[in-house]
Amino acid sequence: MAIYTIKKIKDAEKQKCCICGKEFEGYGNNPWPVKEDGECCDDCNYEKVIPARINQLSKKEVKDAEPRQELEALIKSEEEAITLYQNAIKNSINDDEKALYEHILEEEQEHLKMLKDYLDTGNIVIL
Repeated sequence: MAIYTIKKIKDAEKQKCCICGKEFEGYGNNPWPVKEDGECCDDCNYEKVIPARINQLSKKEVKDAEPRQELEALIKSEEEAITLYQNAIKNSINDDEKALYEHILEEEQEHLKMLKDYLDTGNIVIL
């Protein structure tokens, strides 16, 4: 399945980010709560969407279990993305592709750390 996923990433058409307007390739990200519709690039996802989601979670009452569940779902999603990119690195067909996946993997790992830190402390630290 990882090989299919890599091919899908490589063959993806360029898309336009619904937040910043720049073109990107590969998978888009759900832009909610920054935008209701469209796909956003990884930069906007990491710099705007994820912090906005975390901020929304922090506005809810502490007694509410839903924010913790939402944050845990985000953490699970990041962990799945990390596994995907680790497999993509193993199956890279050249050094350029490998370097790209390593860069994306590093960003995913930073965001996972940010989410886990927030889950533990309740403080948002933008890396």
